[in-house]
Amino acid sequence: MTVEHPGAQSYPTNSISKEDLIYSHPDLEPEIEALSDEALRQIADRVGEIIKDEYWSAVDTVLSRVFGHEGDKNSEAEPDDVPPL
Repeated sequence: MTVEHPGAQSYPTNSISKEDLIYSHPDLEPEIEALSDEALRQIADRVGEIIKDEYWSAVDTVLSRVFGHEGDKNSEAEPDDVPPL
């Protein structure tokens, strides 16, 4: 979900490729290599739906970490490897 602001930049947060899938599941390499473009699009759509569900929680967590608001509502899952800006 993107909130439009005049002149604002938008940065992609994900992509998917056969190489990504093989990296994640090398045991499935022959099956992954055989996927059609349409099947890969369907997998990407399903992954996108899961990411969309977690996106705003992740934004809250990262912003809380970056701006030092440790007590914010979604800060309980803050990763230690988020570098400061």
